[in-house]
Parts: sequence; C-alpha cells; structure tokens
Amino acid sequence: MDGFQLNQTRPTTITNSLRIVNGDIVPADNSDFFFLVTLVRLEEDGSLTVFCGGAILRPDVVITAYHCFEGEDLSKVFIRPNYDNTINDIPLELYYGISRVSYREEADINDICLVFLDTLLELSERIGSISLPSEEIEDGTSVYIMGFGQLWFNGPISMQLRVARLIKQRDFLCSQFWYTLFHADRQFCTSGLMGEDSCKGDSGGPLVAMEGNKLVIVGVVAFGLECSSYFGVNMKVLAYVDWIQILLYM
Repeated sequence: MDGFQLNQTRPTTITNSLRIVNGDIVPADNSDFFFLVTLVRLEEDGSLTVFCGGAILRPDVVITAYHCFEGEDLSKVFIRPNYDNTINDIPLELYYGISRVSYREEADINDICLVFLDTLLELSERIGSISLPSEEIEDGTSVYIMGFGQLWFNGPISMQLRVARLIKQRDFLCSQFWYTLFHADRQFCTSGLMGEDSCKGDSGGPLVAMEGNKLVIVGVVAFGLECSSYFGVNMKVLAYVDWIQILLYM
C-alpha cells in the first residue's frame, strides 16, 4: 500500500487529460486498488457496458449502490475485478456472475447493497477485500474516490482507472444544499479542492480512507447534480456496518 499512502500527500494533478473528474490516472502496474470492481452489463449485441463501481468485502461479496441494480436483469450483470486498472476487453470467463443482491427496506434512501457472487473471486496481490470502518470520519478528512466514470458531465467514460482526493464536508452544508434529499445519519457529502468529483459511471464505487494504519471503505457513491459542480452525496458505510456483518456471517 505504499503508493496509496504516498498519494495522500501528493498534490492533485489538474489537466484536461487527468480526470475522474479532475483526478489522476492510475498506472497499469499499480496494485493499490485491489478491492475495486466494476459492474458491467451484457448487451444484446454481445458487448459489455460498464455502468457502476463497487468494492470487495469477501471473496464472494461486493458492496455497491442499490440504484445500480434498478431495472437490471441480474443474469446479464457481471462483476469485473480490477485486474489491470483498465476496462479493456477481456474474455467473459474472467468476469463473475451474481447469485443474489441484498438491500435494506426503503432502498431509495438506503442506497446501498451487498452483491453475492455465484463463484468465489480468485484472490491475488491485485485482487482482495477491503476492511469495514469502525469510527466516524471527521469533517475535513481526506477520502479517495476512484472509478472509470465519465471524464466530465455527459462526457466519455475513462478506459483507465482514475483516482481523486476529496474532502468530507460538514453536514449542515450538505443539508442546506440538498434539503430533504440529504440524511446525515446515513450519508455524508464531499467535494474536491479544485473540482475533483465522481461522475456518471462511478456510482456504487468506494470512498476509502486510512483508519489508523488500515485502509477502510468509508463511503459508497450515491448521487450528485453536475459532476465537479456541487457537493456529492455518499452513503456512510459505518451506518450500515451492523447490517453488513449480519449478512456476511449469517
């Protein structure tokens, strides 16, 4: 995890070619984001479309956003581990199928779910699970978002993994902007110092931070307005830890 820890103090690179929105390209040989997965849809013409992100909690369990599955046929949705920090074409045999999706009541508010795979992930140095948090993140904390979503609002998706540093904002600022759509007991919002943000296609992706000397998943991308323009809203994983652990160990 040396690269990730070094990146905590590295200035954010801002150029038109480096975005998640306004983030950094992750080199193909970097293994810091071993926990990341993408959700892909098998189209009628046989092509695969990336539409959301997620994170590995266990070799057979991925955490993501519930809204990623609204209207989706589970038999046509597959999980792609982060083999090489790209979404280049690979054989369908390297994707994993889904057996079921578990979510909370009032899923429109509790926009988080666990995806149970039909086959155990083959773990390696590049593919593994991330830990759950045990404490709140404070206002002003740096968190990291990564994904293959649009490079700008209504723009193309990225073929290479991008990562950006965001700042956890105060709840009252989120409430003032989002009004009744923001729920401080289960959500937190973020923004970048220089326009960094998640965008369409990054939904369900993890926000991660250091808790002591351990990397944990603190959030799941939920919604925003226009990429890099306003506060982004994320589901607070800590608020769901008890529910998650019950499902993991039942």
